[in-house]
Amino acid sequence: MEVTEQNQSNTNEQNEEIINVHDVMEILNISNQTVYSYIAKEKLVPINKEDWQIDGGYEFNRSDVLKLKEEMQPTDLTTSDVAKRLGIAQGTVVKYINQGVLPAYKGIYRGKTCNFIKEEDVDRFQKKHKIGTRHTKEFFYRPELNVALLQKYVRGDSTARIMSLEGDMLAITDQEEHLTYKALVEAGYVPAYNIKKQKPITKEGFVKFQFKKHLTVHNPMFTLLDQLYQEISPVNMRINPGIDNNLLLEIRPCLINKLSQDLYEILQNYLINGEVHQRRNGTYFDSNLEIVRMKLTKSQKNLLEEKAKRLNKTIDELIFDAVSLIESTDQNDEENGFSY
Repeated sequence: MEVTEQNQSNTNEQNEEIINVHDVMEILNISNQTVYSYIAKEKLVPINKEDWQIDGGYEFNRSDVLKLKEEMQPTDLTTSDVAKRLGIAQGTVVKYINQGVLPAYKGIYRGKTCNFIKEEDVDRFQKKHKIGTRHTKEFFYRPELNVALLQKYVRGDSTARIMSLEGDMLAITDQEEHLTYKALVEAGYVPAYNIKKQKPITKEGFVKFQFKKHLTVHNPMFTLLDQLYQEISPVNMRINPGIDNNLLLEIRPCLINKLSQDLYEILQNYLINGEVHQRRNGTYFDSNLEIVRMKLTKSQKNLLEEKAKRLNKTIDELIFDAVSLIESTDQNDEENGFSY
C-alpha cells in the first residue's frame, strides 16, 4: 500500500509542468523584479529554492503559479475597468478618486499598489453625475431641427435658451419660465441666429473649457457658444456633461471674429487645456499640441492599434490618456505634469 502511494506521488511530480522565471512573468503579467519580490516574501516558492544554482535559475510548478494568479484577481473594479465602463480616460477616473467624488481603496494587483472601486459605488457615481459611455453629438445638437444646446432664442426684447435636448427638449426664459421646445416655439420665440453647416476643421486636438450649466439665459460662456455655433458650427465642437452640473466644451483649433477684451479675460477662468490668443485679425483657439516621434516594434504598433479600436479612440488619444494617467498617479511630478 505504501509503495503504491509513493508511486502515485512520484507520478504526480513527474506529470507536473515545470516553468522558469520568464514563464512566471508572462502568466502573471508582472516584471522580473516583482517575481523576485514574491520569492523573497515567500508568496511564490521555487521548487529548487535551496539549490537553484545547479539548474541555472529558479523553477516553479506551473499549478502553483496558476493558483497564485487566481488569488491575485481583484474582486472589485480597477481604474481601467471603470474607465471602460464609463467611456472615459483612465486618468480621469484617477482624478475623480483624488477629488473624493468616486470612493476607492488601495490594494495590490500584479505586484503594484492600485486603486480599487466597488461596483455599487460606480453605479451610484454614474447615476448621480450622469457619466456614461461616450455621448453622441445629439447631446448638444439636433441636426433634424438645427437646434443646439444653450442656443439663444428671442421674442421681441425677451430672451430664452435651450437647456436640454433630451426628450421634449427644455428651455428657460429670462423671466425664469421653463418651457418645452414645442411650447417655446408656440409662444413666438425664434432662433436669434441660424446655424449653418461648416466644413470640418482638420487641425489636431481641441481647446477645452469647463463651466457650470446655470439655469439662466445670461452667462459669458453662452455668449461664446452663440459665436461658435455661427462661425464654426457644431461639426467642429463637442460638448459633454461632467460632474456637479459642469459641461466640457471642446473646440477645434480655429480663428474667429475677435472677442471683446472682457469676454477674452473671462474665458481664461474656464480654460483647462490649450490656449486662446487675441490677434490683430481675430481670436485664435490653439490646442497647443506638438508632434512627438515615437518608435515601436511592429507587434507593439499592432497592439496599440487594436486597443485604440476597441476603446473607440485614436492612437493619439490613447497615448495622451496614458501620459495623463502617469501624471495623475505620479505624486513626485506635480510641477511638470501634463494638462488633461
